[in-house]
Amino acid sequence: MLLCDAFVFAFGATITWYSRAELRLLRWAGKRIVFVYHGSDSRPPYLDGQALATALNVSVEQCAERTAKRKKDLEMLDALADEVIDNPFSALLHSRSLVNWHIIGIPSNLSASDAPIDSPANARVRILHGPSHAESKGTPLIREAIARLIEKGREIDYVEVIGQPHASVVAELKRCDLVIDQAYADVPMAGFSTEAATFGKPSIVGGLGGDFFHASIPDDAYPPVMFAHPDDFENAIDKLVSDRALRIQLGEAARKFIIEYREPAVVAARMIRVLKGDVPNAWRFDPSAAGYVGGFGPPHLLRPMINEMVRRFGSSVLQLDDKPALRDRVIDFWITNDGADSTLHS
Repeated sequence: MLLCDAFVFAFGATITWYSRAELRLLRWAGKRIVFVYHGSDSRPPYLDGQALATALNVSVEQCAERTAKRKKDLEMLDALADEVIDNPFSALLHSRSLVNWHIIGIPSNLSASDAPIDSPANARVRILHGPSHAESKGTPLIREAIARLIEKGREIDYVEVIGQPHASVVAELKRCDLVIDQAYADVPMAGFSTEAATFGKPSIVGGLGGDFFHASIPDDAYPPVMFAHPDDFENAIDKLVSDRALRIQLGEAARKFIIEYREPAVVAARMIRVLKGDVPNAWRFDPSAAGYVGGFGPPHLLRPMINEMVRRFGSSVLQLDDKPALRDRVIDFWITNDGADSTLHS
């Protein structure tokens, strides 16, 4: 282990069970330490729809305990790492300057060097949705929107791939005309839409933070997807269903983005700069200033939990007392307004 010059750890995990001792040893040996987070490994549990899924029946006490533990773990690892890479929109609990995960980029695990897979010019539009977790990704909302469009006479073949081998997902990606990633994302282009872009297929992504995404991600790192508020999801789908030229244009732009910005070698080159300590200030962000508090997942999962946690334990339960402006923003959006305005503004 000590023969290596640098160590990249993912998901808050280290090599041994004794993270603090292990990291201190690496620092003593002069090794460079970088942590990379991917969403649910750093996102506050009360802003994570998958962690609060109905089937899990998570109690208020459990959510509060998990939030406190996550805060403690992040503080320990933040203090011992040379650099930490995370998504600005899920990094609320960190206590240090971070490297913007979107600037480093998600490498595509498929080859974008081959020719894109063209969709035939059929009247029927084949739409693919492949959620890893249907409730948190907003699959019920997506199904309802598709059903209404079919009732209006739109010629749509809607396909869902759930719990299937990756090869089946890839086969469907090649066949589809467009992809619906999810309705409540806190990233504009996650793994599924990255794979779709590899084959030149356009993606629709929904969420509450469109303004924040554009403000926090540089233009060259911002992926070409159709981003829509959940309340406007049906219109976004209809727009792409009705306009084949727009689908082709968006798909080609997405594939170009993958080749130029998310090919593994290109992402690796930026990661090497982080490992060498060559991190431009423009790549950094302060989690207290990020401002996005919409989380990931449908509000009907998040809002009741946040309201009850604060009612029973006070605002400190959010583990944001070190960022009072951000804490107050969470309270204002999820409790004070109580859904009166479901749109976040930067």
